[in-house]
Amino acid sequence: MGARLIDGRGMAAELKEGLAAEVAGLRDAGVVPGLATVLVGSPAEADVYERRVCSLAGELGYRYACERLPLDAEEAEVIATVGKLKEDPRVSGILVLKPLSDHVSEAAVEESARAFIQ
Repeated sequence: MGARLIDGRGMAAELKEGLAAEVAGLRDAGVVPGLATVLVGSPAEADVYERRVCSLAGELGYRYACERLPLDAEEAEVIATVGKLKEDPRVSGILVLKPLSDHVSEAAVEESARAFIQ
């Protein structure tokens, strides 16, 4: 199968429109979804992504919070931050932005965030 040209902007607009409708429906039902991100250090690519997520939250009308930790944050501190967010009733989703510091196990942090779903 050969390469296929897609309309990325069009697809993004459709997704955004669908999300806006879902968020509006939740808000009408008295539920305000909340997203939190965890950012360790300030890697350029994660920083750009975090700003976009923040902007999108404003556009779509859901709560948003970013927990920024220093680059030298210990793994336990990152996991504790995820744990704090899991206990916050205003948070319905958590994104751990990568890359993490070399001394922090991505698998351990992902596992602590994954338990949020269950």
